[in-house]
Amino acid sequence: MLKKLLKYDFKSTTKSLLPFYGIIILLSALVRVTGIVKDHFPITKFIYAMMLVLFVIAIVAIVLYTFLVAIRHFYKTVLKDEGYLTHTLPVKRNHIILSQTITALIFFLISCITILIALFISFYSKGAIKTIFTTLNEIFKAMETNPTIGYTYIIIIGLVGYMSYVLIFYLSLILGHQKSKNKLVYSFIYGLIIYSIIQVLSFISLGVAILFDHNIINVMNDASATFKDMASVLISSGVLSCMIPFACYFISCKAINTKLNLE
Repeated sequence: MLKKLLKYDFKSTTKSLLPFYGIIILLSALVRVTGIVKDHFPITKFIYAMMLVLFVIAIVAIVLYTFLVAIRHFYKTVLKDEGYLTHTLPVKRNHIILSQTITALIFFLISCITILIALFISFYSKGAIKTIFTTLNEIFKAMETNPTIGYTYIIIIGLVGYMSYVLIFYLSLILGHQKSKNKLVYSFIYGLIIYSIIQVLSFISLGVAILFDHNIINVMNDASATFKDMASVLISSGVLSCMIPFACYFISCKAINTKLNLE
C-alpha cells in the first residue's frame, strides 16, 4: 500500500512542479541565447540583464516552491477535506507521513538537479566544471579534509536539514489540528515551540562538545579553522541534525493516531 501512496503523492506533486521546471529551463535557454546575442548586438544587453535577474529569482523560487508544495500537499490530503478519504484508506497512518516525506525529499533532489541543469545551460563553457571542482577540492584540502568526505558531509547535512524542516511543519500542523478551533494559529504556535526546543538542544549539544574539547570556542572564532579542528562541533551538530527528523517523524506518527479535527 505504501507503493500506491507514493505513486499518488508523486503524481500529484509532479503536476504542481513540472510546469515550474519547464519555466526555469526555458529561462536558462533565454539567458544563454541573449548572452550570445549581446556580444554581437550591445543594444540587447538590457534584455540579457533582465533575463539574468528573472533566472536568479526563478532559482530561489523553485527551492521555496518545492518546499511549499510539499507542505500544501500534506495539508490538503491529510488535514483538509481530502483527509477524510486519506484516513479511510487501508494503510497505516505512519505510511501516510512516510510517503509524503519521501516524495518531498525526492522532489527536492529533482529541483536541485533541475537547477544544476539550468546553470549548465546558461553558463557552461569548456573546462568550467573542471575548474569548479578543482577550486572546491583546493578549499577542502586547505581545510585539511578529504574532498570526498567534505562533499558527502555537505550533501547529507543538506538533505537531512530539508527533511527536518518538512517534518517540523508536518508535526506542527498535526498538533495544531488536534484543536477544535484556530487550528492554523495553534499550528504556528507549536511550530515556534518545536523550533525553540531544537535551538535549546543545539546549545546543549554545543555545551557537551565544549566539555570534551575546551579549545572549541577559540576554534569557532578562528576563520582559518580546519575540519579537523572543528571535528567535535561538526560531529555533535551532525548527530543532532540527524536526530531531529527521526524525532519529528516518530512524534508525528504517534500524534496522527490521536483525534484530529479535520477541516
